[in-house]
Amino acid sequence: MLIFGTYAADFNAIEYAQRLRYYTPELQKKGVGKIGIIFNCEDESAKKLVDLVDMPCDVSSSEANDSVMLMVDPLGKAGRLFGVGSGWRPDDGEMSPYVKLFGMLFGLGAWATLPAVIGGYIGNPFTPQPWIEDAMAVGITKGRWPDNALVLDEEGEVITNKFTELPVVGTWERRPLELATLRLQNMLDISIKNWKELAPKDAALEAGVLTQLGGCIVFDTAKGEPVFEWKDPGICAVANFEDILESSVFANGNGFNVGIDRSPSSLQKTSTLFLGHPNASGARWKPATLFAVRDLTEGAAVSLRGGDRSYKSIVERANAFVSNNFFLIGMVVAVAAAKLFPELGKNGSIVRPELFIGKYGVTVIFLLSGISLKLEELTKAASNVKLNGLIQTMTFGAFPLAGLALTTTIERFLPSLLPKSLLDGLLIMTCLPTTINMCILLTSASGGNVATALCNTVISNMAGIFITPALLLQFFGKSIELPFLDLVRKLVNKVLLPVGIGQVLRMTPVKDVYAKYTIFFKRLQEIVLLGIVWNAFCNAFTSGLGLEVKHAAALLTMLPLLHVGSLASMFSFFSLKELNFSPSEVVAATFCGAHKTLAFGLPLINTIFEGNPNLAAYCAPIMFMHPLQLVIGSLLVPYFKSTVGESD
Repeated sequence: MLIFGTYAADFNAIEYAQRLRYYTPELQKKGVGKIGIIFNCEDESAKKLVDLVDMPCDVSSSEANDSVMLMVDPLGKAGRLFGVGSGWRPDDGEMSPYVKLFGMLFGLGAWATLPAVIGGYIGNPFTPQPWIEDAMAVGITKGRWPDNALVLDEEGEVITNKFTELPVVGTWERRPLELATLRLQNMLDISIKNWKELAPKDAALEAGVLTQLGGCIVFDTAKGEPVFEWKDPGICAVANFEDILESSVFANGNGFNVGIDRSPSSLQKTSTLFLGHPNASGARWKPATLFAVRDLTEGAAVSLRGGDRSYKSIVERANAFVSNNFFLIGMVVAVAAAKLFPELGKNGSIVRPELFIGKYGVTVIFLLSGISLKLEELTKAASNVKLNGLIQTMTFGAFPLAGLALTTTIERFLPSLLPKSLLDGLLIMTCLPTTINMCILLTSASGGNVATALCNTVISNMAGIFITPALLLQFFGKSIELPFLDLVRKLVNKVLLPVGIGQVLRMTPVKDVYAKYTIFFKRLQEIVLLGIVWNAFCNAFTSGLGLEVKHAAALLTMLPLLHVGSLASMFSFFSLKELNFSPSEVVAATFCGAHKTLAFGLPLINTIFEGNPNLAAYCAPIMFMHPLQLVIGSLLVPYFKSTVGESD
């Protein structure tokens, strides 16, 4: 068996390695003589990846039957000779490979990407995928988040898989969200966290490695022909090893063999791999396909390792868990409370959350932000023209263009997915400024640069008064008039005034009180944010939007993917070493660039499209997106906090 992998930070490469870790013993029992995998990367990147997933690649015998032969092909020539997919617009030398990759996330040049991603969320009741649990357990022992889906014993063996406890679907062969959770682990703590070590080099980018897909072949030496071939049709759409194991090819125990010719001493670490079958004399391998790759298995053993474990009392461990996961636990409680008692937390109820949380609570947040921020930090953030300019370019440039491409693609190729009015609402949402409360609160909770977040929320919402109507005018051709002074007044009262008062209080003993009780005030900010979540979900559960169930389901599937994709894209972009931004600035820029405001958006949409029969549909996407941003952003807080903490 030979697997043609992709570059080391790619979902497909990671999942192939994780599957090989689990299935190698099963394949060997079925008679697979030799197993090899080729990664399109440099030596160190391949070693790093197999170490991250604990894939055995230690060759202890000359026949190399005991584990996987690890090879590298930095420019991806082997895969192209085999005929793997080249992705979207492979011959376009002008377009950035990262833009091409972004298009592939939506199925361009990789039609199976969206079905494969969505399948990770909805599960599969028929085909077992035990490798997922194994890979997730490895991730948990190595400290990857999410880390609460499995309960492991001291040896790292699975005691409880919490996905099996789900009602009805817990008995499925692959439970809903199970694969999606593993992919979140892979994205955050393998791909993004180790991007510098795993990313393709410049020469590989020019060769098209970033968008090149992978594949797999099983060769029957008795028949002298391939008996199983697979070429990945999309991102996350790799070969199903269960199908391979159930294939009749293994009925007679025939194996696939790879000949490695190391005789030419001048090649040193380079080996010539012959894919084929023995010639008549059996003396050497017939080169059906010939290419050069570097064999890393000799002297590069990677051993299986488990994570270190600390043993605390149950009470200590419970307290630590609650403290470390306060925000996530609070999110679950807030949403559950909103579902059980929506009338209590909606606007206008006896509790008056729009007043005590939406007004007073948010004012306290900005007041505390003003007290905590040093004037020099604010000045430095405001003067960072490059960072601020890039954030606003993402907000009002890249995001609307992505929205236009997405809605145009859906309208053209999937016209029955969403009606035109909801597609227009989706495009309107992408033209809105960033959030104010949410960006600052999530940035603060994540340990990001609050000064950067504060500056850019103000810049975005001030600029949005002009830019958003201009974008809508361009897209919809409607003459627009806005209450400019009223919007400015609200921005000043809501943000600038409490921050200014906080700056004045820094000159008094209040500054020392804040410094002494910083942990308390940080927790207070989290509680206010949880109150906003509770209020938002109460309003959503009580009001409804009058959408058909199928359209609401389509939005609830599409919007999380869009937001997660935008967060990942922003984080990857602002983390580029060429930009030289600090991790705390990257976190702030990620939230500011990926968020869209409900507070600004709803009044704006109502003002512009007042009297339009599609007004509710225009408002629906941002009303759905608002709580989703809170949920997804809150889930990412622990990861971003650890990222900033490691840097500090």
